[in-house]
Amino acid sequence: MAELRGAVVVVAGASSGIGRATALGLARKGARLVLVSRNADALDKVAKECADLGGEALTFATDMADDAARGECAALPCRVSAGSTCG
Repeated sequence: MAELRGAVVVVAGASSGIGRATALGLARKGARLVLVSRNADALDKVAKECADLGGEALTFATDMADDAARGECAALPCRVSAGSTCG
């Protein structure tokens, strides 16, 4: 993986499986993560793991099958870059 320190990356399905593994790998590279999944509790655990690895993580529990949720999710990288939080 390329150097990602400070890059903002959205990871959908981040609470388990490939999404979780991707989030952890990106955290090791210092990425600023937006973790998206329907399972808020699992997202919080993954966010803590990411922080322990040196990454920053913001969680956004939503169903990506919902059009409005996808629109909100698309705006998150700008909000993270500006230093604000969601919710």
